[in-house]
Amino acid sequence: MTKTLEILNDLKIEYKHVIHEPIINYEIAKKIDQENNLTGMESKNLFLVSKSNKYYLLVTKEGTRFDRIFFKELLEEKISITSPDELNAKTGYVVGSAPSFPYPDDVTYIIDISIFDHDKYICSAGIPTESYEMITKDIIKVYETQNNQVKFLDFDKGSFVDKPN
Repeated sequence: MTKTLEILNDLKIEYKHVIHEPIINYEIAKKIDQENNLTGMESKNLFLVSKSNKYYLLVTKEGTRFDRIFFKELLEEKISITSPDELNAKTGYVVGSAPSFPYPDDVTYIIDISIFDHDKYICSAGIPTESYEMITKDIIKVYETQNNQVKFLDFDKGSFVDKPN
């Protein structure tokens, strides 16, 4: 069992676990969702690094594009997506299967509040062949137990906001 699923179990958060072929793109993810009757929003997790070597995980939804200029203004320094090698070295995850949690304590979570517009959330369990679906609002319970800094981002306002209810 992956660390992600262990955390969900420890917190008694309900989820649906699915074992499947490796997901290498959203087309395959959609096929797996249909085959397994998953109805939630597909997640997108981007592992970011700043010029000063601060790490961030952007937790958002499928289709969100990474805008370097927006994030440079938001975080007040140059930000880029890490290389696959850096992602793996820092977290042990591989591109395409980075979960929404857990990460080393020095990684700041940036949570796109638009994910809470969806009842359910589908995400990698941390390896390319396992996913889970959970109630989206339950992800806040997970972040409250992590030692990481958590920031909630309203893309429309272009700023960080208070935790959603």
